[in-house]
Amino acid sequence: MDAPEPWGVTSRIRPRGAGRRGLQSRSQAVRPLDTVHARPDVQARSDDAVLTVGFFALTQIDFNLSSIAAILTIIGYSLNDTVVIFDRIREILRRYKQMPVRDVIDLATNQTLARTIMTSLTLILALGSLFVFGGSVIRSFTAAMIWGVFVATASSIFIGGPILIYFNIRPKAATAPDSKAAEA
Repeated sequence: MDAPEPWGVTSRIRPRGAGRRGLQSRSQAVRPLDTVHARPDVQARSDDAVLTVGFFALTQIDFNLSSIAAILTIIGYSLNDTVVIFDRIREILRRYKQMPVRDVIDLATNQTLARTIMTSLTLILALGSLFVFGGSVIRSFTAAMIWGVFVATASSIFIGGPILIYFNIRPKAATAPDSKAAEA
């Protein structure tokens, strides 16, 4: 017989997937994205940073420490936005195993599009008021953030998802039963 559980807790009343003390294990609490999702995400983030630095070069706005903070904030915003879309893609891939990858990405993007646009517009309104009323001290920060929100939203929608097609996000094992059925 197994050793008794601490605090009188038995495994029969513990929820499935719960750890020894009733907490989820670390791998269940945090669901990291697959490495297949990481490469397109890094590509889109590097595009966001390069385009924002290019914005500074074209407009000749002062590039200072707050500008670097703006670039890092843009990368974080874009990363969050892309993770939302990629997570929806993973959910749909699990639910609809026979759906083509292009349709999965299109469906996931359409389902998260309203959230993405509303979040971006809310942020643009706040940044616009900071740009107009904030003064010259934070003008470079807000200018970079306004540009970066447009770039990050566009890269999350138009770059992140379609690059997944290039990296073949559907595992070969999921398509193998179809090919065996076609041969028979």
